[in-house]
Amino acid sequence: MATVYRADNYKDPMPSNPGVGVTLTREFEFLVGTAFIINDSVELCPLAKGLAIVLDEWFLDCPDLDTNACPVIVVDLGDNDTSDKFLAASDVGLAGGLRDSMQDGVAASLPVSYIAGADKDFIFTVTTAPATGATAVTIRGWIRYHFSGITPIV
Repeated sequence: MATVYRADNYKDPMPSNPGVGVTLTREFEFLVGTAFIINDSVELCPLAKGLAIVLDEWFLDCPDLDTNACPVIVVDLGDNDTSDKFLAASDVGLAGGLRDSMQDGVAASLPVSYIAGADKDFIFTVTTAPATGATAVTIRGWIRYHFSGITPIV
């Protein structure tokens, strides 16, 4: 049965609102303690938990998640609505590597607006299970976003 995990720093506060249009970075990190199976997912960081944001870009540093001589793992990056919204059917977990929204992302998936209180998450999903799942490795990365809305008059 598939498991939903949360990044080790999921509950860390999101960087605060410096004003509309200023780009902020939210890092995530998840230590893989149990080998992944099909449909396992990791909620990497929250999106729009109270404030309207625009997700501008993302970066993923993924370790080798399948240590078999013939690895088969396939992963997606998305949100609660669409598991492969940002990265679809990626082989990054076969031997490890870096992926980013500019070179590897799903075309025209960014920027995306999230309304305040939407309670969405940035999610890593295993769509094809590893032949031999790795443990004691860490998935890292970040998202960059800005707050949307009208600039307040001070």
